[in-house]
Amino acid sequence: MQAACQHCFCFKKVTQVGNWLLCDSHKDLKQYAIKKKTPGGLKRTPLKKGRSPKKQKEEDEIKEIMKGLPDVCTGCHFSENVEPSHLIPRSQSSLLITFPLNIRPHCRDCHNKWEHKLPGVEKMNDYQANLDRIKTMDLTFYNRLMNK
Repeated sequence: MQAACQHCFCFKKVTQVGNWLLCDSHKDLKQYAIKKKTPGGLKRTPLKKGRSPKKQKEEDEIKEIMKGLPDVCTGCHFSENVEPSHLIPRSQSSLLITFPLNIRPHCRDCHNKWEHKLPGVEKMNDYQANLDRIKTMDLTFYNRLMNK
């Protein structure tokens, strides 16, 4: 029986690296061989090394979308220190992470108001426009939002 790579679970030729069996594509990932002592014994602990290609691609697409949006916060129209704010959170729909209608430029304060539904969120300049956008993208999420 052939062993599978413990990183990508492929059945290519694997090599022992520390306590891990890794295919040729991943055998250079020596950070996966680190052991950490836990109450239950030794545990293999992968270390994070940069962003995954998928995450990096998402970030690049979001940066491109942000280039076409205003440089001023659409929630307060004051701050020029804006960041991408997902109207429908990433956790609710991975399909909408890089969908242009789902991304608005918000300052940190407006982003927090929107994300955590803090007091004053209804007074944001783009509150109703954001709700309208959500309604066109995901009616179920919109209805859940309205019934809270």
